[in-house]
Parts: sequence; structure tokens; C-alpha cells
Amino acid sequence: MLSYIKILRLPNLLLLALAMYCVRFFLIGTWIHQADLYFKTINTARPIAFAMSNQLFALLVTSSVLIAAAGYIINDYFDLKSDHVNRPGSNKIGKGVTRRMAMLLHIVLNVAALAIGLYLAYKCRTWRLIGIQLFTITALWFYSSYLKKSTGFGELVLSFIMALIPVSVFLYEYYFGFAELAKELNTILDSSILPPTARLGILPMVVLGYSFLAFLTDFIRQNFKDLENMEGDRLIKNHTLAVTWGTTNTRYLALTLCIIVFSIIALFEYVMWNWGLNYTLWYAMVFVQLPLMAAIVITLRAREKKQYIILSRLLYSIMIAGVLSMPVLYFDIKL
Repeated sequence: MLSYIKILRLPNLLLLALAMYCVRFFLIGTWIHQADLYFKTINTARPIAFAMSNQLFALLVTSSVLIAAAGYIINDYFDLKSDHVNRPGSNKIGKGVTRRMAMLLHIVLNVAALAIGLYLAYKCRTWRLIGIQLFTITALWFYSSYLKKSTGFGELVLSFIMALIPVSVFLYEYYFGFAELAKELNTILDSSILPPTARLGILPMVVLGYSFLAFLTDFIRQNFKDLENMEGDRLIKNHTLAVTWGTTNTRYLALTLCIIVFSIIALFEYVMWNWGLNYTLWYAMVFVQLPLMAAIVITLRAREKKQYIILSRLLYSIMIAGVLSMPVLYFDIKL
């Protein structure tokens, strides 16, 4: 049983579910709270509330978690040789979980996730939404079997999937009825007279902002992981950026991206200051920018595997801090 829990990466699955719930209740929920506050005296055809029910959203989260779990399994399936060098004893396929059972579990989880996706697409009468699940399943398979052997493509695919998390939550809410509500409110009142946090166009911008930062931060973390795993990747001829470009160039790429992310967050903090979001501002400075600054300093000095392990974990903690900034933003606006 412990072997199965190990290959499913339970902490990562819990973080995925947490991220999706935070986007729903603390990003989309923030706008709904604001809209209800400023439009509550207006009779609208649709209630100013979540368009997607909690039960259906739970199914969406379940589908995403199942796909992620299947992705971890197939990644371990193809990484047996490299993990034997990079992390001896960590890969449980062949040691507690047979290769056949791993492949069967991978297929079952993906089929279940697709079935849920089809049901959700049917419920909102938007069949194109099933493309999110199909794309993610296909991308994770090709990443594990082929793309991680191609310079840079594997890292980009994984980071794009990470960035897709907040976007997918917004898209489901949008097609379940949020679009009609927003259009109706837009015809009733010019949103430019509202506070910035309550304007109709702010929500997709905030979601895309989180998505873009998730993409960059995860891409940096992938590069640190590549530097950490160079020995095993060379063994199985994985042409990661670290293997192809060398340690120095990959380290400078990660350093440059860290500085870019630091600068983008500083720009967002200026907006927070202008909008009076003081709690969110201080949270971002302490729990996101300070760790990023530490990552920049460590990257300048990093030369050994243990330092890249620290950097990978530090970037992971920054991503968690980014997820937890959503409830801070919600309560900052609500107060």
C-alpha cells in the first residue's frame, strides 16, 4: 500500500486540489463577493453566485487529480533507469508495484478522468471543454515517453500544464454561466465607475497573471531539477536543458528567470499598494519575494547537487506561497 501511495505523489495531488479550490473560492469568489456587494440591488436573470455547483466542481477537481496521478505513474514507469542513479530506492515500480499493474493503473485513472470530463462537458453543453483533459493526458504521456528527451520541450510542457490549472477552473466557471452573468452586468452598469477589484474585466486578468507566474516559477524549478538529475539523465540520454546547454548556461537561465519573476511581482505589488491591498502586499513581500531573493543568491553560488536540491525545494515552497496568497487576497478585499 505504501508503494502505491509513493508513486501517486499524494502531497502533490493535495496541492493540486488546494490550488483549484483556491482559484474557485478566493479568486473567482473574490469577484463574486464584490459583484454581489455592488449589484445586490439589481435584479439579474442569473444569480450573482458561482455558476458551477460545488458538486460539479468537486468532480472537476477529481478528474484533474486522477490525470495528475496517472501522469506521475507513467513518469516513474519511464524513469526507472534514471531514478536508479538520481534517487536510488525512490521509484517503487518493480519494487512493490509491478510494471504491468502500474500501466493498468495509469489507464484506469485516465479513463475515469475522461469519463468525468465528458459528464461535465455534457452538463454545461460545451463539448470543447473535454479538450482540457485530452490535452493534459496526451501531453503527460508524450512528456514521459519522448519530450523529456528533447531539449527544453519537456520542461515547457510541464510548466504549461501547471499554468493551465487556474485557467481551466475559470473556463469551466465561464462556460457554466459566468459569461452570461458578466454580459448582463456589463449592460446594466459601466464597470469603470466601480473600484478596480470589482470591475468586470479584472477577474480574467488576475487569473492569467497567476497562470503566467505559475508557468515561469515551475519552469525555473524544472531547470533546477534538471541540474540536480544530470547524472541520471545523461545515462538514459535525456536531452534536458542542463544536459544540452551545460550547468553554467542552465544556471544563468534560471537566474535570469528568477529576476524576471521578482520584477513582475514587484510590479504587482505596486498595483496592490495603489489599490490598498496592504495585507496581500506584505504577504507577497515576505513569503514570495524574500524566498525569491534567497533563490537568486543561492543560484549565484550554486555548484553542487545538494544546492540544486535546495533550490528546487525553495521554488516549490514559493509556488505553495503563491497558492496561499489567494485567500489572503480574498480576505484583504472582503475586510
